[in-house]
Amino acid sequence: MSTNQGSNSSLETCLPCDIHTVIKHLELEVPLEKSVCCTQCYSLYNVETAPEECTYQATFKSAHCGVELFWISKFKPLPHIQFPTKQLEISTKKNKYPHIQLPNRPRLKIPYANLIAQPLLTWITWLVNRTGIEDAIEKWVDKLSAPDPGLVCDVAQGEFNPASNKASGKQISMGIISLNCLNIPPQLLNKPHYTCLSGIIPSPNQPNMNTMNNVLMPLATEMTKLNHGVMIFTLKHPKCHKVVIKMVNVIGDIAVSHKVAGFKYHVARKFFSWCEVEDHKRGNLELGRLRSGHEVVELAVKWKELLSSALRDQLAN
Repeated sequence: MSTNQGSNSSLETCLPCDIHTVIKHLELEVPLEKSVCCTQCYSLYNVETAPEECTYQATFKSAHCGVELFWISKFKPLPHIQFPTKQLEISTKKNKYPHIQLPNRPRLKIPYANLIAQPLLTWITWLVNRTGIEDAIEKWVDKLSAPDPGLVCDVAQGEFNPASNKASGKQISMGIISLNCLNIPPQLLNKPHYTCLSGIIPSPNQPNMNTMNNVLMPLATEMTKLNHGVMIFTLKHPKCHKVVIKMVNVIGDIAVSHKVAGFKYHVARKFFSWCEVEDHKRGNLELGRLRSGHEVVELAVKWKELLSSALRDQLAN
């Protein structure tokens, strides 16, 4: 009887109590990367090496952002929960009340905002290893009678109010960055489980055209590496297979697509991203001189090398 009771108790301790434990034991958790995010300029920092205040400079002559990245919790960290070392350091800020002796013990430092991202390579590896996906990609390419360009993706960015308030209520904005693989057939393309959630932009504000670069920097860095090809193990190629991944287009409304692609809004003098038609000729409904990709890249590099925000605004407008 005691043996049965002992086996039952051991069995109860081994069985998972909730679905989160089941997912963890089966290794079904999606690997996510968490970065400390500045609430003003959206600069990203590693949790272990993040400073107390944001050190971002928009230009060489601009002042540092200086926004606080952490707040100190009133509670001691629990001993059985592991936190990053950076979050357990004693704050180096000056005591606002010098006549009060504060205990010299570590408190938990919590970031004001985090940006959560799913690595693109991890998602692509998971996608091509799903049963039937490689066959679907090959059949779709054969149907289009097009050469194999590798895997091509689009990027979409959207913003919403998590509080679901109307226009008269408090405005809070949260954004997402998602990617889809355009090689799979259209009937599978827009299904949620075939969409990569590449980033969750924290609330309550939203990045502008300049600070959006900080949000997109991890994705742009990863896409630069994947553009040259990466070796991936797949079901049809168990001995490894080179896959080239490219970004082809940006999806979103006018404001979002201009912000992600680096163009000014509709109030700018040259408001259209496809050509150089000017604002005072808007009523003619005629295209101006078309922009070329080389020209856009050249202007972007020139804009980035300018030393002040005023010169940048003058060039962009």
